[in-house]
Amino acid sequence: RQCSMAERTLFITTITGTLADHAPRPANLLSVHDWSDRIDGLDIRLFSAGLLASAKSAHWQRSLTVSLLAELALWDPDVCTAGASRTLAELIEPSSWLSEIATARGWSPDEDPKSAPALRRGIRQHFESAPRVHSAWLALAGCREALDYRVWNAQVMTLFPLLERHRRSLLKAYGAMHLFKIPWKTTFGQIERVEDLELNHIADQLDRHNSRGLRDICEFVCWLRDLRNDLAHLSLIPAVRLLHPSFSSRLGQYQSADDF
Repeated sequence: RQCSMAERTLFITTITGTLADHAPRPANLLSVHDWSDRIDGLDIRLFSAGLLASAKSAHWQRSLTVSLLAELALWDPDVCTAGASRTLAELIEPSSWLSEIATARGWSPDEDPKSAPALRRGIRQHFESAPRVHSAWLALAGCREALDYRVWNAQVMTLFPLLERHRRSLLKAYGAMHLFKIPWKTTFGQIERVEDLELNHIADQLDRHNSRGLRDICEFVCWLRDLRNDLAHLSLIPAVRLLHPSFSSRLGQYQSADDF
């Protein structure tokens, strides 16, 4: 007892499962540490980013992959490790490989995720001060809506800022060419400033010029508009749309509208 912590011999053991229900009480030199809710979203994002440090994909795809892994894994780094080897399309539609994780752990869709046994078995934990259910169990139980919401949340965090950069870039590039008509009437009112045009307005205005030279950019803007509409209406962007071969390679290419 007279020795400092650094001078002592420490014996550390992890208690999990049913043993955790009968953990000893702290006494004398015995300390008991509860590790529930000790990991947060930043921890798991940093872990995911480390797994993808050598990835050769585009920057926006790597950022989206990190967000998807973090949203699906929550507190479980094993999900990050399993998902890091998956394609972006598989992360957007993760039910199959997540169900494999749940099956390998012996989980059943018939279990009550709010029960004490579910807590001991890792199906549910407190994460960022709220009770959360493991994504693998959601996949196994066919809880598609809850799983889709996690995918949508990851897409919003990564793609909404990117879509806004494209909107500003388009206004800067084609506004300088005087291609936008202001004021512009919409079903929700009249827009008085070019800066307030949304992607759907930009697509409509470029389309009205009926120019072959603008056809390519108009199709690209329509694709951006569809991505935004999915997210704005609380729907995840399907992999087949997001990874469209004619447009996805251009998603990370934009003229900055806020830097000199």
